[in-house]
Amino acid sequence: MPEIYFLEPTVRFDDQLEYVSGMEMEIALCPLNEGQPSQHAMRQRWRRPLKIVAPVQRMTDFEWTVYRDIIIEEDIVDSLKSADFSGVKFQGVELFTTTKTPLGRRAFELTAVGWGGMARADSGIHVVKECPFCKRRVYSGFKDPERLFSSEEWDGSDFFVIWPMPKYVFITRKVVDYMLKSGYSGVLVKPINKFPKSIAVGYSPGHLDDWFDGQKLAAIKRQFGSYLSDD
Repeated sequence: MPEIYFLEPTVRFDDQLEYVSGMEMEIALCPLNEGQPSQHAMRQRWRRPLKIVAPVQRMTDFEWTVYRDIIIEEDIVDSLKSADFSGVKFQGVELFTTTKTPLGRRAFELTAVGWGGMARADSGIHVVKECPFCKRRVYSGFKDPERLFSSEEWDGSDFFVIWPMPKYVFITRKVVDYMLKSGYSGVLVKPINKFPKSIAVGYSPGHLDDWFDGQKLAAIKRQFGSYLSDD
């Protein structure tokens, strides 16, 4: 079993970055219970590029938004690319002052696009509720973080997510060694047995295509669709 870790911010929540007010989310409502308080979104994702309120100069190498987005500048992007890690992509973000004035510095969102599989059932995670129309699932929390990861369902990427926790970036020992050597500020590397319990009752990640696109989405469904809902 490979050693698995995850990334955590060192910056306290109140000091993390906010989105620009009025930034739009793409939402498609499930027609089940239309117009009722119980109606829910069957698709929802923030539009890209992200528009973020940020300081003129970065305070740490890794910046974080309150939604756990990881923001880095071009020098770190170049370094990560030169290390030839798999399962990670970088897309530009737009930075603004509190008065919505564009900033001059370039920054990028670091996104894990590798697949670490569905959290193992013996971790304690299970489906609590599933919409009969759109198949949106709500999951319980876990009991044993060391049992979240299964190497059999992992695509081998250096950066990856474990479903149903797509906002957390999991990494391999190869990435850990690079991070420790680089000494980046603003980020902690923790082993999976220290993975935090959900503050809420559990997890409501939405659908796979809220998080993955194109060929990657098709590959996940093709290879691992036997235990996923009909997303």
